[in-house]
Amino acid sequence: MFRYRVLSVLVLWTFVGVLVIGCRPVQETPVTAQPSFAYEVQVRDLETDQVIPNATVIVTAVDSPQEPLERTDENGKATIELDFTKMNERVQLTVMAEGYQKSEQYYNLNEDSLPKVVYLQPDPKMQTNTAPLITPTGAGESPIEPETPKEPATSTPTTSPTATPSPTVAPPPTVAPTQNAAPPQPAPTSPLVSPLQIRDLWETNVGCGAGFWYAELWVKPVGGNGIYKYYVDGDLLAGPLQEGTTIRLTRNNCTALVGTVTVESGNQVQSKKFYVAVPECCH
Repeated sequence: MFRYRVLSVLVLWTFVGVLVIGCRPVQETPVTAQPSFAYEVQVRDLETDQVIPNATVIVTAVDSPQEPLERTDENGKATIELDFTKMNERVQLTVMAEGYQKSEQYYNLNEDSLPKVVYLQPDPKMQTNTAPLITPTGAGESPIEPETPKEPATSTPTTSPTATPSPTVAPPPTVAPTQNAAPPQPAPTSPLVSPLQIRDLWETNVGCGAGFWYAELWVKPVGGNGIYKYYVDGDLLAGPLQEGTTIRLTRNNCTALVGTVTVESGNQVQSKKFYVAVPECCH
């Protein structure tokens, strides 16, 4: 009987223990939040510095299929929520807009590395050169041919019969010499001059060397007097030349090339901004 009571007590306490353990709340494993931040960028025109609305902004990670995409508002701004498992990984920032060249740049994924402003170069294929040419004065006029002076007609003398058998011939009249007038000279013409413009400005080659990267810019002006000098940020780099030229620029760090090309022709000067993104080979 005693054994039965002891066994009953043990069974009862075991049952109570199971109930107590079963009523304890289950602790959930905390979920680590993914690193993320709101990236805001503004898109502007490289030449006019005006904002570009409705531009497409894409951030692409090298090892991630996600491609966060946004469009800029009327102020040229776009905000993208970036959420990746690893910060500081290599990403590609692509910006596109109608009428502009596409910009593709590579950065490390963090707030300090990504640019706050991206400049787009207008697409030269969308631009037409409609500059009128100035017709030089006096062009197309033919000089007046001088008139050839005509000699006055000479009269033939007549002989009068006389009683003598030998007729007397009167001497011919003396012809007074006439002075030839000088032919009129054509009006002096001015040299052919038209409004100066920078028609072409874009990079033709981009690469990297030991500790630097470089870009080659093709510059082609039209108009002016046909003789051109080329400046970059005020420094004379080429000219005088009668044609376009290629300018090589270098950078000792992985930052974009931004500057102004100026062309001088006669008393005319034209300037145009340029922007060359950092190539992928620069680390």
